[in-house]
Amino acid sequence: MKQAIVLVGMVVGALLSASPAHAECSVESSRIDFPVYDVYGTAPIDAVGELRYKCSPDQKDVTPTIRIVFGPAANGGFTRTMSHGTDKLNYNVYLDPARTAVWGDGSAGTMTYVAACCGVGKFAVLNMYGRIPAGQDVVAGNYIDSLLMSLEF
Repeated sequence: MKQAIVLVGMVVGALLSASPAHAECSVESSRIDFPVYDVYGTAPIDAVGELRYKCSPDQKDVTPTIRIVFGPAANGGFTRTMSHGTDKLNYNVYLDPARTAVWGDGSAGTMTYVAACCGVGKFAVLNMYGRIPAGQDVVAGNYIDSLLMSLEF
């Protein structure tokens, strides 16, 4: 049976300030580690990673609004691919557990995460829902990709 072990690594992108609140924000993320992918399987493979962020405004009465954006894939679109040599395995990252809202930059039908930040010194925790569609013919190996994420506040 042909199988591929797949892993997705997340890379934290630039922190962009768009608010006059002068907040300081930090972000941490785990990887989305998919289980073994069976090329003969008929169901998609799902996995969950975690993203944590916190913002500390310089004024107690200012709570910044943040927006978390994932950039497009290297091809400029939002069908993301993991690589193992020259082999590619499609996957995507979603905002919701039903995996209906592709996490992107708001273009091409994608969604962004927007919320009031978490309060002084407290981390807010978000899940990143990953999915590999079934029916992809790839060779066995470790597949990996990195995504650029921006936290705008």
